[in-house]
Amino acid sequence: MAEVFSDALMGVHLRRDDDFADWYVEEFMKGFLPQYYFNVSDDGKRRMVINGRHYAMDHGLTANEAQAHFITLMWEIGANFDLQPGFRDVLARRDLANMDKINHLFDGGVTEEQAVFAVMHNDERYWHRDVLARATHG
Repeated sequence: MAEVFSDALMGVHLRRDDDFADWYVEEFMKGFLPQYYFNVSDDGKRRMVINGRHYAMDHGLTANEAQAHFITLMWEIGANFDLQPGFRDVLARRDLANMDKINHLFDGGVTEEQAVFAVMHNDERYWHRDVLARATHG
């Protein structure tokens, strides 16, 4: 999957959230995550991708490629995977940046048990930052 993001993003500037969401939804999601692409409204999936991108930025992931991987993990593992043991620990590391963090998630930074735990404790509310913020802060 890294090759897909690297090749697709090479030389492409996706600074604006809307541009990034359009690229992710139409160029990547449609072909590689069709089960979500065809089951979520166009506006809904774009908002979810933008919210996911902001979560990625909260973890210091500033490169488009790293953000795209992070969002894909949200779809595949769970919207709040980054709060779960193992994932949370790797993403908090300051000695790793962008793709180094993503690669470490796949290369031993997270155990199989931690991955299963994250899948089993998915909370879809985390796709909607504004709704979640209102729910947790009154």
